[in-house]
Order: sequence, then structure tokens, then C-alpha cells
Amino acid sequence: MECEDRASGAAGPYEAGYAERDRFDFGGKTMVSARFILCERTGKWAVAFRRQVRDKRLRIYETRSLDQCWDELSQAPWSIVGVEVTVANMSQVAIWLEQLRHERPRARAVLLGQRGLEPAEWLLRQAAAAHVVYSPRDLQPVLDMVDRHLSRESQSSRDVEQSV
Repeated sequence: MECEDRASGAAGPYEAGYAERDRFDFGGKTMVSARFILCERTGKWAVAFRRQVRDKRLRIYETRSLDQCWDELSQAPWSIVGVEVTVANMSQVAIWLEQLRHERPRARAVLLGQRGLEPAEWLLRQAAAAHVVYSPRDLQPVLDMVDRHLSRESQSSRDVEQSV
């Protein structure tokens, strides 16, 4: 498992080790089919994900803001994103999710919620969250979703490339 911290200027998509089959040309711009992008300020969720995926080859791209996360989505628009949601950023995340739903319809968002936000879960799901978790101990369903999404989108992008 490798982790790229885009906030610190780590390697770009080509240096990140993606195979040629995972890249495709879209309107003259080479893009990576899909990534798992983690957007959080604290690093708590990244540590928990790393513990869970020790034996798997899942590359996690860390960002520290929704703007940085959007930049990563520009490189890989079919990605799945884990977004930390707190009381302080919940309205901003809801607006961001609405933008995600309209501008990146194939991307998926999983929210990593602060304890105490459970009453707002359905509001967050209505705003386009595919899943919401409140504890780093509950990541297995998220990892299963990430695996399915990345597998499906990787195959889908190869199909698009072959048809061009």
C-alpha cells in the first residue's frame, strides 16, 4: 500500500505507479481512470485506512482541503473520495457534494463523520454521500466500496479507451 500526500507536493499521476492501461486520453488530456482520494485535515482517518489495508495494494491520495481534493478529481474524475465531515465543515461539504454530483457524476463520496453527527446522516446521504461512517473501526464496508468502485471504473475506462 502506498500513500501519496498531494498537499505536500508528492509525485504526480505518472510517478504514482499507474500502469499504462490505467491511463487514458480524454480530449487531448491524459487522465488516470480512478483513485481513492482521502480529504481530511487531521490524518486520523488515513492512519485507520493504512492499518486496514496493510496487506492490500491500495494507493491512497491524501489531500487537506476540498479544493485540493477537487484538483485530484480533475486528474481522475471517476474516483471515490473519502471526505472528513465535522460540525465546522458540514455545510461546506454538503455544497461540495452537490457540485460533485453535477460535475463529476461517476465519482463517489464516502463521508467520514465526526461522532455526534449521526442525526445528520440522511441529510448527508441526500446530498450525494454514498456511505457515512463515524468510527475508524467501521472502515471495512468503505474499503469494500472502494474496491468495487475502483475495479468497475478501471474496467470502464479501458472500455472507453478501446472504443476510441
